[in-house]
Amino acid sequence: MPTHACSLPRRRGVLLLLTLTAACHTWRPVGPIDQSVSNKPIPRARLTLRNGAQLALSDVTVRSDSVIGFFGDAHERRAVPAADVNSIDQREVSAGRSTATVIGVGAAAFAALIVVALFAAGGTFTGP
Repeated sequence: MPTHACSLPRRRGVLLLLTLTAACHTWRPVGPIDQSVSNKPIPRARLTLRNGAQLALSDVTVRSDSVIGFFGDAHERRAVPAADVNSIDQREVSAGRSTATVIGVGAAAFAALIVVALFAAGGTFTGP
């Protein structure tokens, strides 16, 4: 039976990468539906319906009478009447979150480097 010694660190790395990628995005309102009518599709959108439910769609097109997009991994076409939609948010890159994530990861890596260096020096620290 083969052993997978690198499996756990690899999984942790992938999980960290996915978390950091998600941290760099935010949902931003598209605007009122009547002003959002366009032939240009929205890559990823979150609809908030009048009853409070939310629906995540991809390749969303806003028409005067409906909002049309694809749902889930099966890429199932969904059309929602515009009258049932309270708001539309689209997923965008957040410059502030991206900057904070890069600074945070850099600070954590620097702190880890200092800890490793201290342990490599025998765990002792003598001041000036």
